[in-house]
Amino acid sequence: MKSMAQLMLKDTPYEEILHGNFPKSQTKLIKLLDGLDYVVEEWQEAMIEHKIPDIEDVASEILSSIISCRFAIIDYWRGREEGERNIGYLEAVKTIQTLKNTFIQLAKPYLHTPFISNWYLDLPIKVEVSFKHIQRKLVETVEGGEING
Repeated sequence: MKSMAQLMLKDTPYEEILHGNFPKSQTKLIKLLDGLDYVVEEWQEAMIEHKIPDIEDVASEILSSIISCRFAIIDYWRGREEGERNIGYLEAVKTIQTLKNTFIQLAKPYLHTPFISNWYLDLPIKVEVSFKHIQRKLVETVEGGEING
């Protein structure tokens, strides 16, 4: 049976990004999203141990949501830099909302353990806060005249 520390990736290279303050750089936000992949893998292994049916399908849905979110954010940033947007800000925010909705599935089995349940629910909120913070900084930089565009 997985311990709470294992489920929360304590003592791993992702501990700091998953348990610290929200990322304030693009690189660290992507690292957070990478860490979410491992969070889902640990969760899936725990659910398999408890013989929860169809857990592979649920985990695949959540992982797909993380991948979509990662790609949307990267595409949005790349479009800002290159001046050709493939995805707009609102579309990127929608993928984060989808991520938040899929992470509810991680939290449900742990409703009796609010500490971990709330942690699962907070992870995509951390993605959202980070993305919006970075976006605000990018806008301030453009408005400040540091970037031409």
